[in-house]
Amino acid sequence: MKKKLTLWIIILLPALVWAQQDTVVHTKPKQKKPAKVQSINPNQQNQPIPDETKPNFNNESLFKALFVGGLNLSQVDGDAETGYRKVGAHVGVGTVIKFSKRFSTSIELIYSMQGAKPHYATYSDGTKNKYDITMDYINVPVSINVHDKKVVMFGLGVQLGVLARYSQTDSAGNNVTKNPDPKGEQPRKIDLSGQACATFFIKRRIGIGVRFSYSFLKLRDAVQGSRVKGEYNNVVSIRFSYLLDPKHPKWKDKF
Repeated sequence: MKKKLTLWIIILLPALVWAQQDTVVHTKPKQKKPAKVQSINPNQQNQPIPDETKPNFNNESLFKALFVGGLNLSQVDGDAETGYRKVGAHVGVGTVIKFSKRFSTSIELIYSMQGAKPHYATYSDGTKNKYDITMDYINVPVSINVHDKKVVMFGLGVQLGVLARYSQTDSAGNNVTKNPDPKGEQPRKIDLSGQACATFFIKRRIGIGVRFSYSFLKLRDAVQGSRVKGEYNNVVSIRFSYLLDPKHPKWKDKF
């Protein structure tokens, strides 16, 4: 009996070992995918940032017409009066040369009504103060402009003005145009000013903005009692503008 049992163990033992080896599941290790290497195009390094690229002149013009209308609030520093109390017209035309999406230059021809009014319209005794200076200029402002998303335009530059009309009355209402204070000195015929402007565009064509300008050169000596040594134009302009592009779809059939 023992011999038979030993014989069966010798016969079955290899079969059991083989069966166990056959039931083991061999799994292959997952192979890592090679990382994708992006090819570098040497031309991409030289490509400009989209905001700095030139505009597409197939869709818009290099030169755009500009029409301006508005009001001046002005004073003359050095006349012993204060406040932007002189109100006058501010009208003209110009052109905007947009040579990139962010930058442009502009030149305008503006008729500008400027001058000064008294700080107090009446005296303590009730009499009216009729002091008035009227100085109308033909101004040529030249600006370098920065555009922000075709909505806002900031400009900075200089302005050359030619005196077109001048008159002056004193506080009593006497015409002193030919012999004004001080010493009958007439204002300078040429005015050179610095100017800064901000314009907010609606639908990329209609804009509303503000311009500030101040004389570099004195117009004449200041009157007695003034805080400055000369008279200078000091003007704030509220402007409405229309920017016309002949290549805009609205105007293509009209040009």
